[in-house]
Amino acid sequence: MWPFSAFFAVSGVSSLISNRKKSNTGVYIFFCGLILFCIAAFRDKSIGTDTISYITNFLSYRYRDWDWVFGSHGARKEYGYYALIKILSSVTDNYTVLLAVVALIFTAAVCLFIYRYSRIPFLSFVLLVCMGFFYFSLSGLRQVIAMSILIFSYKYVRERKLVPFLLLVALAYLFHNTAIVFLIAYPLAYIKVNWKHLVVVVGAMIMSLFFQAQVKAFIFEVLGWERIAIYKNYGYTLTLTGFLIQLSIMFFTMLYYRQIRENEPKDISLYNLMFLGLIFQVFTPVISEFFRISMYFSVFNIALVPNALMQEKNKNITYFYYFFIIAISLIYFYLFGGRHSDIIPYKFIWNT
Repeated sequence: MWPFSAFFAVSGVSSLISNRKKSNTGVYIFFCGLILFCIAAFRDKSIGTDTISYITNFLSYRYRDWDWVFGSHGARKEYGYYALIKILSSVTDNYTVLLAVVALIFTAAVCLFIYRYSRIPFLSFVLLVCMGFFYFSLSGLRQVIAMSILIFSYKYVRERKLVPFLLLVALAYLFHNTAIVFLIAYPLAYIKVNWKHLVVVVGAMIMSLFFQAQVKAFIFEVLGWERIAIYKNYGYTLTLTGFLIQLSIMFFTMLYYRQIRENEPKDISLYNLMFLGLIFQVFTPVISEFFRISMYFSVFNIALVPNALMQEKNKNITYFYYFFIIAISLIYFYLFGGRHSDIIPYKFIWNT
């Protein structure tokens, strides 16, 4: 746990210093990203639920030919990832190289996103770690790369540039097929947020609770979504924590929707991504894989929450919410974060 405690301490102190000069924000974000990169890249192979299986796969591809990589034995059309590990494993059998490459892609995507769109970078980093996004980057390597590419694609959702957005989603698809769902982000990004959004969320909750068989039939028989077919008979392994957190974020940020719409109308896209993430989260009792799909959208909350907070005109209330959010996030992190996902206790490679 100590590397994360050190990150919060260093990040918090550095934030106070950098806030004195806005020009220091980029430097601050860079060093925060550097710390997270080191934690992710130089971790022991035991850290992360699926890390060992990814390393085993990485080492095996050293002896595979390219026909295998792009053939029927390669993967479920996720050729981007398997081509990447084929290239890396051809150069070295040191698994830290693989972890470092994935860590670099993820931290670069997150840091650039925070630099461009978050008005309180420190709070964004706290949410990134405490809400589990950074933890997830230590486990699901293929999906983490896909999610990172989708984070890069947000720039084109926000700027309404369809072609580069489609190209990046296609690239993400080559690393994890589920990334294709992010296509819905583009047409829905600037829909006016109103009571209909809440109706959709409530409707999704009703379907998830009372019509699970029909939902599964639609997904597997009508849509024929092969990628998550392996999860058809999985039990519900997640608690309601993720849903309650996202629901709380929805209620809090909606307090400032009117101000956001007037002062930074492009941030409306963050609201719609939040709602999409919440809807997918609602369906995790039906198919647990939806928890991971939800993260494609909910990761953008790390900018929405601080941006909404900055709309508060009463400084005393702003400070109250600021410290309250940080306190609740840290309490959740230290009580529950990572303890059931092979992250804690943390070990660097040299601690083995």
